[in-house]
Amino acid sequence: MPSDNDSAAEAPDGLAARLEQRSVYAVATLAGSIDMGNHERLRELLVRALEGTRAALIVDMAGVDFCDSSGLGVFAHLARASRAGGTSLVVTGLRGRVARVFDATGMFLFLYAEPNVQAAVDWLDGGRRHPLSPSADPS
Repeated sequence: MPSDNDSAAEAPDGLAARLEQRSVYAVATLAGSIDMGNHERLRELLVRALEGTRAALIVDMAGVDFCDSSGLGVFAHLARASRAGGTSLVVTGLRGRVARVFDATGMFLFLYAEPNVQAAVDWLDGGRRHPLSPSADPS
């Protein structure tokens, strides 16, 4: 599905980020590792994306293979900001150890998770929830 707007950004230390507008939703696709070396730049990028949407920010993490506590802090900040702004934050594609870290730290109490971007769009559009828990993917 083509996006309305598409931009790419490279955060330092091995994290690639692409932003696009998909209907009324901002979508950020991430690949690489989220850590102390790049979390501030990522936070700035995702806050701008969140501020640029009146509906929801979807963060596709399918390409993320590592997320430390500084990265979790980014998502905690985004969850607070989305609630304060009346928007939704949906994280998709969590897998393996990244999903386990989000699960073990209770991040799912603060944000929504869906298996992929299309599932997130479907859920946001119609309130349909997929039965797959994000941490059910063992990979």
